Amino acid sequence: MIAQGSAFGFEHHIKKCMESSPENRKAFETVACKAGCHFCCHVNVAATIPEAIFVAGAIRQKDMKDAEAAVKATAPCIANLDNARRQAKRIPCPMLQNGLCSIYPFRPMACRSHVSMNADECRDDLESMASTGSGRPITTLGVPRTIARALHHGVAQGCADEKIQGCTIELTAAVNLLLSDAAAVERWLEGEKVFEPL
Repeated sequence: MIAQGSAFGFEHHIKKCMESSPENRKAFETVACKAGCHFCCHVNVAATIPEAIFVAGAIRQKDMKDAEAAVKATAPCIANLDNARRQAKRIPCPMLQNGLCSIYPFRPMACRSHVSMNADECRDDLESMASTGSGRPITTLGVPRTIARALHHGVAQGCADEKIQGCTIELTAAVNLLLSDAAAVERWLEGEKVFEPL
């Protein structure tokens, strides 16, 4: 419910921002992100623990065997890789199936808020990381990231208030843990530090 509420809040604030001025509306209308464009899906995804639980629950509930198998296969391959090394190796998100996000309605805030204005820049960044080990600048909208950061902070503060682990985690690693350990959520709710911080 926390992750679902954050996603709803994010979409609500984005809509309000779009409606607040013609300039904002024009900026959002010229966003380059679209179905099938997945250059950005080769990095470690910083997520909250409730977001990882939301994704793992969706994979289980929808019986997404391909995504589950891909998560289990990808997790060991990205262990201890930072963003740059993962991009250089071009290891895609395991939830990316046939060029599309298989968990799109459940995707975490990091994915929702990375809004590119130029798909060529995204492609060049990925290709440059793979060939030279250094990236290229990408023109993005700042407002979605600001909203996402505020929501992440709220979730972290809520976890701290409840005395449960509220660190930022890497999505694939956390989802792999949740799919492998049926008691992980219960142990987390009891205050155990179950997840590896990013």
